[in-house]
Amino acid sequence: METNTNSAVNVDRISALPPLILHRILSFLSLEEVVPTSVLSKTWRQLCIYNVPQIVFYLKSLHVLDLGSCKLEPPRRTVTLSSLRRLCLSFVYVEDEVIRDMVAGCPLIEYMNIDNCRGFKSLELVGLHKLKEIKLYSHQTGLEQLYISGVNVHSVGITILNTLCEINVAPCKNLTLL
Repeated sequence: METNTNSAVNVDRISALPPLILHRILSFLSLEEVVPTSVLSKTWRQLCIYNVPQIVFYLKSLHVLDLGSCKLEPPRRTVTLSSLRRLCLSFVYVEDEVIRDMVAGCPLIEYMNIDNCRGFKSLELVGLHKLKEIKLYSHQTGLEQLYISGVNVHSVGITILNTLCEINVAPCKNLTLL
């Protein structure tokens, strides 16, 4: 008797779809539904790691956002992270317009940590009245300009290696640690 080794149980046709279609499928899921898909297969894990779902930009009740080893695509509409207090990005690819839109959509942010992120050349932190502490570590990332203006900023930690970068923190009148 012959055994069929290509049974329906062993075939994963969804993971064989092109990445564009898989991203479209993920876009219909909530963040809580997306995270468990990363255990389904290597294909789904790579999709979840490298491309953050758009829903992340619109989670109004989110207080902490800690992203690592991923890519942030431009948001489709105005970012509304209206409750976000802490933003930590590590090894994230993010372009100038995306980081600008994220910052603009986080009016209550108090703490930012940006660690070895790539893709953006300018970082302007303006209009963040609750911002107190910023940490930036950059190693050959192409950052050319950093401008921080915040009345409540008291601590700024900057480590930029192998890159010439214009840094302006003069508007931070309450700065106690640089």
